[in-house]
Formats: sequence, structure tokens, C-alpha cells
Amino acid sequence: MGDDCNDNDPTIYPGAPELCDIEDNDCDGQTDEGLTFTRYYLDLDGDGYGQTSTFIDFCALSGFYTALVGGDCDDNDVTVYPDATEICDGKDNNCNGSSDEGVTTRYYYDFDGDGYGEASSFIDACAPSGFYTATVDGDCTADDPAIYPGATEICDGKDNNCDGVTDEGFVTRYFYDNDGDGYGQNLVFVDACAPDGFYTATAEGDCNDDDVNINPGAMEVCNDIDDNCDGIADDGFPIVRYYYDGDDDGFGDSSAFRDICGPIGFYTATIGGDCNGGDHTVYPDAPELCDGIDNNCNGSADEGFPTTRYYYDLDGDGYGEAVAFIDACAPSGFFTATLDGDCIADNADINPGATEICDGIDNNCNGSSDEGFTTTRYYYDLDGDGYGEASAFIDACEPSGFYTATLDGDCIADNADINPGATE
Repeated sequence: MGDDCNDNDPTIYPGAPELCDIEDNDCDGQTDEGLTFTRYYLDLDGDGYGQTSTFIDFCALSGFYTALVGGDCDDNDVTVYPDATEICDGKDNNCNGSSDEGVTTRYYYDFDGDGYGEASSFIDACAPSGFYTATVDGDCTADDPAIYPGATEICDGKDNNCDGVTDEGFVTRYFYDNDGDGYGQNLVFVDACAPDGFYTATAEGDCNDDDVNINPGAMEVCNDIDDNCDGIADDGFPIVRYYYDGDDDGFGDSSAFRDICGPIGFYTATIGGDCNGGDHTVYPDAPELCDGIDNNCNGSADEGFPTTRYYYDLDGDGYGEAVAFIDACAPSGFFTATLDGDCIADNADINPGATEICDGIDNNCNGSSDEGFTTTRYYYDLDGDGYGEASAFIDACEPSGFYTATLDGDCIADNADINPGATE
């Protein structure tokens, strides 16, 4: 029979049936031979799924090695195992690598509590948390409960329904109407629910917003203004060429004119040709006057009047300067003398018709002084002793100043006691 290999266990002896007990029951030197082995995974939470990397290959269950299937991703939680029903608990219940898939809700940040949250701020959770309460996004103003997608648009300057447009259905374009004529400036406007300030006109096209009488609906009148803002002034009125008539003589400047429907300002003459717009006595066919002016605009002055040569006579003595004259039909200014030859222009006592007197001056302008008078040589006699300096004298009709001595030879000019006739 052989030797009993464990005489303390009645299930162990030579020829005994092999049992699944990790013992050599038949004492043949092998354990559990002939039995069927199964792989058992460690299943600490008893959910029927064990740890994939912790297992034994054995003929029977042993301790926590009870699971026939591995893949448990949390062997400490009976609710977590492959193919478990995913529940909303923040765990990967079915061990597919995701938590709470199919059971969470996206909650958007809804600060104003209008049921619509901000699209860019959200959490995916099982339940709302804090301000993350809205399940619909699209709120364009987070702090106004009256503004959200689907809200009724009202005229308040806000995009109430978050469609990107403000006050749609209420807005009117109001143009800036400074003069209050009902027509505004084309490029100055606001789109608003109601007029505000000078933004009151619903019609545009005003070409002069400072004049209530000028606008697209005004009647055109003859005033050189585009009253109806059609780009044409005085349309519908006959146009006449008016010349600039500054002197109001009925004739205008041919080079200065306007084609308008009626006279405006100094543009009043319908005939041009005026050669002096500042003198009402000068115009075509005016009577020629003796005034040195071309009164009739024919290019000549004073024609038909005899002319005289008038010399410049500043002192009014009847004699003028030979080199300064005008040929005119009448004297003008200082051009009054008909005789020339005046040698001193500003002294009326000196002229060709004056009487020569003994004064050292050429009184009659003949080139000589004191002609017809006897002259004496007078010497310079400073000390009055009757004797003068031989080198200082004048030849004159009579003494002048210190030129009083008729005798010369004084050797000391300022001492009366010293002279050729003094006693030594």
C-alpha cells in the first residue's frame, strides 16, 4: 500500500481520491492533479468582477478570489464594475473610462436667474450647482433677467431677445434737423425708437440745415439759392446776365458778371463796358468832361476840350517848374501855372517876374544875384574894431552879420584894441 504521507489527515493516504485542497491526498507527490483548474480574480467588493492583474488559477474558489471575470476598475466599490449601470455619482460605474456619461446635464451660468445661461460658462453635472442652473444657453446679458433668447423685444436700446439686433421692429431713422423744417442732414442720423434733441426729421436731403426755408419740399424762388435742394438754383426762372455795377451808373464791368434770374447786390447792370466801376460819371457814351478822365470809355480823356500846359507851382507865384507839367484842359492840384522858369519852387517872392533886390539871392531867376546894385567887399570883423580878416569877406550890397568892416588887416580877430589903426 505504501507509506502514508500525512498520518494526521484521514483524507491523505496512498490511493486516496485527490481532493481540491492543495494537498497531496494520494501521496503521489502531486497536488490536486487530475482536477479542473479555473482562473479566479480577486474580488474584494463581491460585485462578481475582479482585479484583472490579481488572480489565481485554481480548482475551487479561494478567499476573495471568487470572480470569474476581471476588469473591475474599483474593487472597493460594489457599484463599479464592467457593464454596470452608469449612475450620476461622479464615478466611472461601468469602467469604460468616463464618469457619469449619459446621465449628466450641462448647466450654464445663469447669474440673473432668467433660465438662460452664458454659452461660454458651464459645467456638466448631475445636478445644478450655485449659479450653474440653466439648461439653455444664449443669454447675451448675464445680469438682466429681462434679456434672454425668446424675450419680447421692447424699445429700450437693448437687445432684449439676444438676436444681435437692438429694438428691431421699433426703430426709425431720425435725421439731424437743426432748422426744424422737417428735413435732416443726409449723413447725420440715429436709428432710435423716438426722436431725441435735434434728431427729429424722418426725411433727409436738407442742403442748408440753418435755413428753415431751404429743404427738398420748399418752393424755388428767384434768389440765387437752391431753395428745393435739387442742385440747381432758381430753376424754372429765366436767366439774365447781370454785370457788376459798383457805381450804379447802369453800366457794369464786362469781366464781372453773373447769369441769374434777377439782380443781386451790385450785379444790377444788364450792359457791360464800364471802364471805371467806381465813378458814376464814367460809362460808355457818357458826356466827356474836362476832368482828366476818360468819361465815355472810348480810350481818350478830355477829347473835344482845348488843352493847356500847366506847370507844377507849389508856392502859387504863377510860375512853375519847367520839368514838371501836365497838358490838360484845366489846372489840377499844384499844376496851375501856365509859365515856367521858377528857380525856387517853395518861395513865392522868387520867380522870373520878381524884382531883383539886394539880398544875395537870384530873385528873378536869371542866374545872377543882386544884379544892378553896387557891391562892397565886407570883411569879417568879430571884435568890431573896424578892421576885418583879409581872408574872410563877402561882396554884397550891404554888411551882413559880422561882415561889416571895409578895411582888412586885423591880426587879432577877437581884440578891439589890436588893429592896423591902433596906437602902439
